[in-house]
Amino acid sequence: MSVVQPSRAPGAVETGTLSFREIPHTSRLFLDYLYDFAKVEKWYARAPFARDWKAARAAISAAAYPAGRRARIADVLERQNREFGAGAGAGLGAGVSASSNTLANLGRFRAGSHVVVTGQQVGLFGGPLYCLLKALTAVKLAAEATAAGVDTVPIFWLAAEDHDLAEVNHTYLASAVGPGRIEVGSKGQPDAPVGSIVFGGEIERAVAEAAEALHGYSAGGPNVAEDEILAALRACYAPGETFASAYGKLWTKLTGHWGLIILDASDPELDRVAQPLYVQAVERASEINEALLARGKELERAGYHAQVKVTATSTPLFSMRAGVRLVIHRSHPHSGEPAFTAGEQWFTPAELRHLADHSPEMLSPNALFRPVVQDYLLPTLAYVGGGAEIAYFAQSAVIFDALLGRRTMVLPRISATLIEAKAAKLLDRYAVGLPDLLVGSGVLAQELAKRELPGKLQDAFAAVEAAARLASQELHAQLQQLDATLTGAAQTASWKMAYQLNKLRERAARAELRRNEVLERQAKLLAGNLYPFGGLQERTLSGVEFVARHGFDWLEELTSALSVDTPDHQIVRV
Repeated sequence: MSVVQPSRAPGAVETGTLSFREIPHTSRLFLDYLYDFAKVEKWYARAPFARDWKAARAAISAAAYPAGRRARIADVLERQNREFGAGAGAGLGAGVSASSNTLANLGRFRAGSHVVVTGQQVGLFGGPLYCLLKALTAVKLAAEATAAGVDTVPIFWLAAEDHDLAEVNHTYLASAVGPGRIEVGSKGQPDAPVGSIVFGGEIERAVAEAAEALHGYSAGGPNVAEDEILAALRACYAPGETFASAYGKLWTKLTGHWGLIILDASDPELDRVAQPLYVQAVERASEINEALLARGKELERAGYHAQVKVTATSTPLFSMRAGVRLVIHRSHPHSGEPAFTAGEQWFTPAELRHLADHSPEMLSPNALFRPVVQDYLLPTLAYVGGGAEIAYFAQSAVIFDALLGRRTMVLPRISATLIEAKAAKLLDRYAVGLPDLLVGSGVLAQELAKRELPGKLQDAFAAVEAAARLASQELHAQLQQLDATLTGAAQTASWKMAYQLNKLRERAARAELRRNEVLERQAKLLAGNLYPFGGLQERTLSGVEFVARHGFDWLEELTSALSVDTPDHQIVRV
């Protein structure tokens, strides 16, 4: 595996990179999008690193985003962000205001700014690290666009209407033996939007568990940032708050100094603004579905897979009824007339059209339609997403083309693994890097044991290997002179000797593991906190815990050090 060695970056961080080609389970579509864009360019607006902000602005005409729509969205955004705490005083970090920069950006939006958008589900305590990385990416790209002459503000879209509670009701914090899970027992109706679920006393227990975990893993004990983060968690994640309101309030405190604007997508007023688009989605449901089915087949013929499964009965809409979100299917009742179903409820085309026309807040977009709705509501220059979202856009492009007549530029978020002092010391001691951790803690423990074998034993293995290699080379040369047909057998014999010698070293490593339990614990710490559950750290560990341990100045340094111009995964020593 190849990795660029870390280099000193501004501030107290070091960065290096690892190609996504070296990271297991990375989809082929995402790899080609990053490294061989010509293969997938027909499904996207622009190449990921050929950012032309003025061209992106030109694609959004005054007719495509009229002043009346902007004014209505600006009103919603200002109301929501004030409810989340913008304008209510200081945010996190000494002297940092969570109000002035966000409110200033809201003013810029109202006056005509364009936007860079990212977003995520409303995960417990702000969600995994990649949520923070998404926000940082949007902030950096909005600043880049503004510097290029296109006034732009960053927006974080809260996907509060999603209804998979199991995906958002927990978080993981680092520990000496890997990630520790904290779960909140809040419950709602089955299939209810998670953003609407209200916390009871159970959230206080979850916050207490988070405090204990942070105190237990902090290298130097409690610090000002940790105290502030815990105070923020207690204030935001309290009985009576919802998953959405708590998330919005925490992110306003944490990112307000960057002017990040928060948007709660579950606001009924947004559905009312999007009413004309919902009407089109109903009226053209058959056309859209046929285009999506054709795109799915096209992706499969090209050797990719469709990120979202589309069937002959699919529509891009959900129905919101009695607090429950139900997928709407096209169906054919016994009368032979086309119809739609949502759970046990039936709609004729005219009834569903009437619902979209007069009660659009009773509808909700699915994963493929959501970015189209987003870019109808907002003058979006670019959307910042991860690998799965970027794959969504290959399918969503057909809906963009049909309903908006344009496609939004989708850009990759920053992807990074943060290596803290405890892990860094072990990596240096055993001379291993992130690529060595991708095998899991069990194999890693054995590799550490190999490197921890007594020096004389390691020297003996090295001497035998060297002698066997020289002897094999000499044997190969002599056989070549005698009979060239024997050299293949000689090569096979050499491989077998090397194989048996390696098996012997592995047995020695297992013996070392049996007498040295520390190695197994260290392997669990490394793999558990840097490559937990066989996946990248950013997808599991909480983002706010890093800020709690390292402080707000460090977060600024991290933002400066991370690049939006590399296709690779970034490795950061902190």
